[in-house]
Amino acid sequence: MSRGRSSALVRTLACQARGRGFKSRRPRFGMFSFMFYLYILQNEKDKGFYVGHSQNIKERLKRHNEGRSGYTKGKGNWKLVYLEEYPTKAEAMRREKEIKEKKSRKYIEYLVRTSR
Repeated sequence: MSRGRSSALVRTLACQARGRGFKSRRPRFGMFSFMFYLYILQNEKDKGFYVGHSQNIKERLKRHNEGRSGYTKGKGNWKLVYLEEYPTKAEAMRREKEIKEKKSRKYIEYLVRTSR
């Protein structure tokens, strides 16, 4: 890409970011924007794990523990044992998928153990 073309792209994106034809779905408060999180929960009863992503960890954990989430419903209390932060939902979802595709309890235990 030539230098002139690159700077035009940057200017275009900058204009869009200031509200000219670009609507962000992410609410912003001043200079702060919300992050997305990949999380791993552990069941206090059977020590099983649950991998997920969310923008609001406290609310999501509350929903899991109140039985308002399909997989974790009726399985007792869950505690947060691992957390990764991402700037976009797509990145958090990609990481969640990567962990789930491994289908490895040992890998999840490794992540939890090395994060402490």
